[in-house]
Formats: sequence, C-alpha cells, structure tokens
Amino acid sequence: MSCTKGWHGSAQPVLGDTTKILPTLPAQLTNHTVFLYLDPFGPTGCSFSLIEPFLKRDVTYSTEMVIMMHMPVLHRLASRRAVEAGRENEAMIKSRHDRVTKTLGGDYWQSIMWDTSPMSTQERENRLIKAYVSKLASYLPYADCCPVREGPNTVTKYYIVFVSRHPDAMVIMNDAMYKAYNTRMHQHTWRGTLFENNDWNDCMSTEGLDDAIIEEVCKTPGLRREDVWAQVVRNNFMKYWESDYKNAVNRLVECDVLYTTTPHKTKRLNDDCVLFKR
Repeated sequence: MSCTKGWHGSAQPVLGDTTKILPTLPAQLTNHTVFLYLDPFGPTGCSFSLIEPFLKRDVTYSTEMVIMMHMPVLHRLASRRAVEAGRENEAMIKSRHDRVTKTLGGDYWQSIMWDTSPMSTQERENRLIKAYVSKLASYLPYADCCPVREGPNTVTKYYIVFVSRHPDAMVIMNDAMYKAYNTRMHQHTWRGTLFENNDWNDCMSTEGLDDAIIEEVCKTPGLRREDVWAQVVRNNFMKYWESDYKNAVNRLVECDVLYTTTPHKTKRLNDDCVLFKR
C-alpha cells in the first residue's frame, strides 16, 4: 500500500499488488510526500529493485517507508538445513534463495543465514536485520527496526523496519516502538501477578543514558536539546524514552556536568536550549 499527498489536496491510498503498482509510481511523482507500507515476503512479494527508486528520490521531498520482515518466512526461504545437506543446487532451493536475494537487495544474507559457527536464531536474525537496515540507510539516513514477539523469551515473529530522510521520523518511531514493545513485554511478564497493574515505564532502565548524552554533547557542542536527543536516538534506537532523556538533561545541568547559554524563564530547560559540557 502507498499513500501520496498532493495529487488531490489530501492523502490518496493506492491499494493492490505491489509488483504492478510500484513500477508505475515513480514517474508520477514530483514533490509529493510518499509513505510506503510494504510486506516483501507477503503473497505478492516486493523486490528491492521496486523500492529502490523511492529510496533514491531527492531528499528535498519526504519519503517514508515501513517494511514488515517476517522472520519465519525468511528462515524457510533461506533453507539453511538444505544448504548444510548439500542441496543448494536443487531447483526449488535455488528459487527460494533467488527470492531472498532479490527481496533484500543482495546476497549478503547468505554469509549470515548459512554461517555454521555457534549462533542462536536471535543472533542470526539480529545480524541480518542490521545488515538490511544498513543497506536502507545508505540511501535514506534514518533507518532502524523493532522486533515483534509474544514475550521476552519467545521467537521473533517479524521486524518492523522503517526508513526516512528526516530525523524527526526516527524520534517519533523510537517513542512509539519503545512504548508498544515494552508495554507488551510488561504485560506478558507480569500478567496474573501483583505487578500486573504497575506502570511499565517504572521497570525500565536508564543505564548508560547520561553517558550517551554527554558523548553527543562533546561531539557537537552547542546542539539544541532537541537535536541532542535525535542523535542519542540514532545511536541507541529503542533503548531510551524521551521523558527520561529530558529528566536526565535537567539533572546533568543541575549537577553542573552540562550547561546552557540559552536564557529560559524557569529552571526547566526547553528544546531550544543549547548544551555544552563543563
């Protein structure tokens, strides 16, 4: 599905077979805002070559993508056990591998999915998704993902991968995914116990947050608080919550670890306050 803004003054959904729709859209786009929601391993599939023209759009224009990467399907198509058994040249197996290569935009997945060294399924998936996200980020700079699973110790059903040209998209997705994921994990972990109704955020750790903030301020002194947060998120996606970040900055300023030269009426900082390290 894709939605474009500008053709008729509002968002226009375009529904249907991605293999038929996506090739026709780039020629119709000028300065339109484009949002693509894709399921590459779904019934019709979607090769990387179909989304590449959108990734290559002028960064002046807004292009956003959300991509569902279904891990059980990917494992089946990668056929690691068949490869270990020496069956990689069978027609059906080769067809599966060709589909994965076309979907992920290269055969880099093979060295990960067929790696014979001791590695958990989760580690293998993390490496693969990280490589895929890096490929997307080579076109549009703000990309990352969120795993979706039933509970903390269950298999990953799929990853929600996003890619955007703008840091605001990453910040918004960070908080949305952080809340959704950790709320679900809290419910699964504490359902039926005395802690079931506790606020999920009370259980979250902020370990390392102060150091992450200080590191970004030292790298680029004078950044606004809002921009420091964008950099913290980019390097620590889904690890921290924005309200915890703001509290940490206030505390670091109060403790004289950081300071700001921006006038503000109260002791509380705002997003426009520029930050420096003492």
